Amino acid sequence: MYWSIRVDLSLEILQFIARWRPYNILWRNEKTQRELLNSCLTEFETSLRKHEELNERLTTEPDIFVIANCLAVSTEKLKFGLVTEIKSCTHRYVTEYFLKSSKISKQSFAEI
Repeated sequence: MYWSIRVDLSLEILQFIARWRPYNILWRNEKTQRELLNSCLTEFETSLRKHEELNERLTTEPDIFVIANCLAVSTEKLKFGLVTEIKSCTHRYVTEYFLKSSKISKQSFAEI
């Protein structure tokens, strides 16, 4: 009996951790400013869309998870940290996006 409870608890903890894996894209795809400036505009749009999807998904996550009816995990601070990181990454991408698009516009007008 102890073994089955332990296995159930372990599985639920692993499922809880797996819920948060999609957010590691915020750090995995971290690019330098030079890499961002060399990116095409569609890459910016794709990244911004992913950030928006993560933000929407985060709002649907509960503030407290109950694991195996014996453990309650508060996710409020985790969610706050993730929202802050999403906003930071989004701001960085938008800033670089505008720099890149203004550079392209200036080049286009220079050719005319």
